[in-house]
Amino acid sequence: MNDWKTSALQATERAKNLALVFNTDDQSFQLHNGPCHLRAVVLEPNEHFDEESLPVFIVETAHSQEVAAFQNELSCENTEEMASLLIAVSAPFSVARRLGDWTGPNHLIKEGSAEEIAQFNAMIRMRA
Repeated sequence: MNDWKTSALQATERAKNLALVFNTDDQSFQLHNGPCHLRAVVLEPNEHFDEESLPVFIVETAHSQEVAAFQNELSCENTEEMASLLIAVSAPFSVARRLGDWTGPNHLIKEGSAEEIAQFNAMIRMRA
C-alpha cells in the first residue's frame, strides 16, 4: 500500500470517535444534516465515485444512516483533530491535482513519471 493511503487510513481510524456535523445544501440529503460519526473514507475510484470526486467520507448520521459526504459538508468543534484528518485524507488529492493534469494520487502514481511521483511523495511527507 502507498504511504499516503496508509496515513489516510490511520487518520481515519483515529477520527472515528470525533463528533462531526454533516451539513449539506443538497436538498435530497438535508434530512441527514446534524451530528454524525466517521465510518470510512473512499480513497480509490469505484462504481460510485470517480477519482475526480474523491476523497469521500462515509459518515453515520444520528438516524443510523450511512451517507457519503464531501470535505466541505463536514465540520467539527475539535479543529485540531479535524485538521489532522483532512491533511492525511484530502491533502494527497490536492497535491496530485496541483502537480499537473492528475485527477488524484491514484492516477498520478499509475501514470506519472518517477520524478513526478517522487515530487508528490516529498510534498506529502512535508505536510505530515
